Amino acid sequence: HPLIQDESYNLDVLKLYLAHQFIPSHFGLLKNTHQILPGEMITFDLNGCFDKYRFWKLPVKIEPEIFDENIAIDKIQSSISNSVKMQMVSDVPLGVFLSSGIDSTLISLLAKENSKNILNAFTIGSDSIKHDESFDAKIYADLIGLNQNLRQMNSSIVENLLDDFCKSITEPFADFSLIPTYYISSVAKEHVTVALSGDGADELFFGYERFFSIFKNYNVQSLPYILKYFIYGFDKLFWGNKHINSNSLFSTQGDAHLHLQQRFHFDLMHKIFPNLKETFIPENFDIYDYEKPKNKNELLQFMRRAEFYGMMQKTLRKVDMASMHHSLEGRVPFLNKDFIETALTIDPFLNFKNNSTNKNILRKIIYKKNKKLNLKNKKKGFSVPLSRWLRQDLNKHFSDILMDHSLINHFGIDRKIIEKLIFDHSNGKRDNKWPMFTIYSLFNWKQNL
Repeated sequence: HPLIQDESYNLDVLKLYLAHQFIPSHFGLLKNTHQILPGEMITFDLNGCFDKYRFWKLPVKIEPEIFDENIAIDKIQSSISNSVKMQMVSDVPLGVFLSSGIDSTLISLLAKENSKNILNAFTIGSDSIKHDESFDAKIYADLIGLNQNLRQMNSSIVENLLDDFCKSITEPFADFSLIPTYYISSVAKEHVTVALSGDGADELFFGYERFFSIFKNYNVQSLPYILKYFIYGFDKLFWGNKHINSNSLFSTQGDAHLHLQQRFHFDLMHKIFPNLKETFIPENFDIYDYEKPKNKNELLQFMRRAEFYGMMQKTLRKVDMASMHHSLEGRVPFLNKDFIETALTIDPFLNFKNNSTNKNILRKIIYKKNKKLNLKNKKKGFSVPLSRWLRQDLNKHFSDILMDHSLINHFGIDRKIIEKLIFDHSNGKRDNKWPMFTIYSLFNWKQNL
């Protein structure tokens, strides 16, 4: 097949989407289109001429100023309280999204302190114990004094909303946590017009497991590959990779970080899209090209910046598409500019203790305000059991879309490989949910253009 019969696509951006499940700023999948960068303003005059102005961006290198935990707690508490108070200014009903995590719990706690009325909280559950956080969220809602609106999600609900859900995807987007976000936004809209979320804290306060997974290899990352491989094998044999892991085998921490963010790896991608082998992701997608860090603090700062302009932008895109499709306004107190700048002054190691006690400052603020809210559970992630659903109730719907003859030809896909992709997943031979959902989202976007 010729690669993409419609020549209006930027193929390097298509490859970027397939690798990362979304299209980062400033790229556009269609030729002669671009996105506004985070913190950028564009002004047009009556003749169609425009000027661009970047009024804020996260610094590349940050020197911490606060190393005392008590001072850090006071500053962060004061700043996030002010941010929540500002974000609650509204002449329409306002509520909060609540999971079992630290971030949404803190935002909900502060919002309740600033609310004179009943405050509605919205929580999504799942028919999978592995993914369901609603039990803990119910406990937190009761302790805070929220009026919780809880919905349990299952494959039947997803099947009924898929057609409408696909119309909310204004560009290819394949983080399937968009599905529960879409559903809970529809529930929230029944009660409120504005909802506060806890997005942004994982990036600012080193909350993802990825930080620790790369950080633990700091002392060996720059060693020759053969020596690293020997140390890695020795540690795996005797301590189960307690001290280092396979991320140490990459040439740089940035390469390891990029690999952890990919859900659709290049070898499989090139089998399905054979003519993309000669295409490279855009050279100026450089958020993971951070230079060799001179110390552990600088490594964490580089990683935080990559997460801020990578994962966080995907999360914000997801929440924006899901909420605005239901005319629900989402507000993000953690991303108030003043709060971000306050968070950057804190020594990373006041938050980044180890993999089990991340976001230490935020935990202590919650405990300080309500000692019954001692959050020690590990957040399961805002997700759904898509692997199982794709093998069962949703199998026919996804297979019909993925095997659409016109779409397969349009994108130059190898039909036999995608047939095997679906077959292997359906029979439990491999978990192919990520590439399946990535292609599904691309196809649906094309159909709804």
